[in-house]
Amino acid sequence: MNEPAPKISPLPRLPPEPIYSKRLRIADLLLITLGTAIAIWILQPPRGPRHIGFVTVSVVMAPLYGCAVAAVLVSAFRMFTNTGTFATEPGHWLLLILGTIFLGIGLLISGALHLSVELPSEVARGGYAILFLLGIALLMTSVFVIALATGTNEDETVYWKFVLRMIVWALVLEFVIWLLLVARGPELLLLVLGPPLVLMAAFVAAAVNDLRQRNYRDFWHWLGVAAFAGLPIHVVLLIIAALFGG
Repeated sequence: MNEPAPKISPLPRLPPEPIYSKRLRIADLLLITLGTAIAIWILQPPRGPRHIGFVTVSVVMAPLYGCAVAAVLVSAFRMFTNTGTFATEPGHWLLLILGTIFLGIGLLISGALHLSVELPSEVARGGYAILFLLGIALLMTSVFVIALATGTNEDETVYWKFVLRMIVWALVLEFVIWLLLVARGPELLLLVLGPPLVLMAAFVAAAVNDLRQRNYRDFWHWLGVAAFAGLPIHVVLLIIAALFGG
């Protein structure tokens, strides 16, 4: 008589071996500091208007974007030196997605704004043209990173797989909704909030599940979680600065 196989309860996600390369080191802190400086330059350009509320928000949020910029630099270094991949956990992918989009938009806008005005030399014009082209390249890279993130995390929890796939759907749905807004008018404006709210709800559920199940996650993963969670906080702070900044 065959007895039914015993049910095996899912085990927590254990740390990969070796894990020494994913510990936060002094070099990582210096790189995050560099990334934060770049983020401040993008969020508050030198020739931009000075408003105490917006400057404060930029300085407060810059370290989160700085972590994303640092992740892009680490990943690029590892790729070009063939020393292994950086993105092995969901938070790493969140950092790379955020970092490539943030840098791409920032460099693209900075280059375009400076190219539209009179520059003192051809060297300066060439430098900003390089920034403009680099911004385009990073935005194209972000599409590749998002596509790669959805296909290389099959061994992850259901929560994180849904989050990474929902990023794609949120971007597609937002594009469609904005097209509808242009065609139909502002009565569909509330639909804009739908995809981001679903994405953030799934993101919170994935992070809480990691904590509840005590899944192993390295420091860079939690930096990615913090940076992604900072996106809606940044939007709220900007709205507060605009409303009460005087």
